[in-house]
Amino acid sequence: NVTIVRLGEHDFTHNDDGAHEDVGVAEVLFYPGYQPPKAYHDISLIRLAKTVNLRNEVSPICLPWGHEADLPLEGKNVTITGWGPTEFFGDPLSTFLNEIDVTVFPTDVCAKSYSTLADYTFNYPQSLGEESLCIGDDSANEILKDSCPGDSGGPAVHYYNGRFIVVGIVSKGFGCGKKDFPGIYVNMQYREHLAWIKKVAFSNN
Repeated sequence: NVTIVRLGEHDFTHNDDGAHEDVGVAEVLFYPGYQPPKAYHDISLIRLAKTVNLRNEVSPICLPWGHEADLPLEGKNVTITGWGPTEFFGDPLSTFLNEIDVTVFPTDVCAKSYSTLADYTFNYPQSLGEESLCIGDDSANEILKDSCPGDSGGPAVHYYNGRFIVVGIVSKGFGCGKKDFPGIYVNMQYREHLAWIKKVAFSNN
């Protein structure tokens, strides 16, 4: 169970890289459509135990409200960040926050690849749809950039009109950096996801 959230951290090995802050967790709220072993709608919200003062090191990410929810993402570059290992068989976690640029693929690219795995019909019995994104490295490099275990729940952000917008959440992968297996992400442009966040995060309850 998550009990504390650390905000503003960049490098765990240094105390002079910014003013981080540990905040208690009051509640974790899961998306009502998330029903394991199905992997659809793999998102949750954390309600913090106190109000956080925003500053250079701690600021919210923008959600794709209004017309931003309709922006075409296929073929676009997005940036993912996380604390996961830089190799599949590497150290369990990175000591500093990593950042890479990757590309949004057509969702059926992931559907075709993951359908060859034994657990696909358990995780995605209706295959992949608008609730999901397929994101990976489209380069010809031998070693590909990708999210890894430990990055789950991290953001994929797209720079649009002068600001970064979160468009995806790291959800599922097969290894790290495998050419035929881009990562599966929760689609944050999906209207039902946005409606739930708006209802929960901006209610007075």
